[in-house]
Amino acid sequence: GSHDGYRHFSGNPIHVRKVLLDHERITIKDSVKSCKDHRLASYIHLHPDLEISPVNYGLRVGNVEISLTIISPQKPLLSTAWYFPEFGKKIQHQVAQFSSPSGVLEYSLSFPGAGPPAA
Repeated sequence: GSHDGYRHFSGNPIHVRKVLLDHERITIKDSVKSCKDHRLASYIHLHPDLEISPVNYGLRVGNVEISLTIISPQKPLLSTAWYFPEFGKKIQHQVAQFSSPSGVLEYSLSFPGAGPPAA
């Protein structure tokens, strides 16, 4: 899909996102089509109960019940933000930021052991 919600920036950029799905992985590829260079950033907000650890060019997110690995050509940055589970309640949580100066950003979300769906 694509949208022109950033057209107010120089170069009239168009954001294009491709999502590919197989049995164990979701691959997300964002790109910006523009006559100017633009830095891309994607933010993945993580639930406060999840354990986060850096792995090479990605993150391992999980505990006993779940495991998720995010792999990107760019090293992610971890920062903190607020999670609002209900009105008047806020909890600090982690945000993973993936960025690219090139106008193309790609990362994969893998779910080890998911395997093909049962027939």
